[in-house]
Amino acid sequence: MLGFIIASWAAPTMTASRLLFAGVATAYIFVGILLEERDHVKCLVGQYQTCKAGASMIIPMPPKQ
Repeated sequence: MLGFIIASWAAPTMTASRLLFAGVATAYIFVGILLEERDHVKCLVGQYQTCKAGASMIIPMPPKQ
């Protein structure tokens, strides 16, 4: 997801249509992430909270200790 966001914003010339696409694509990704996390919380009650506590939402980071 982070790679797609970077790819959509990394344009040598940012035209109006490219800017619109990048903005809509970024918003779509964030809304999708929020909806997906809501579904995971419902389905995987305790397991997902444990997993979520050790990971970041967008930027890949090493697990928290």
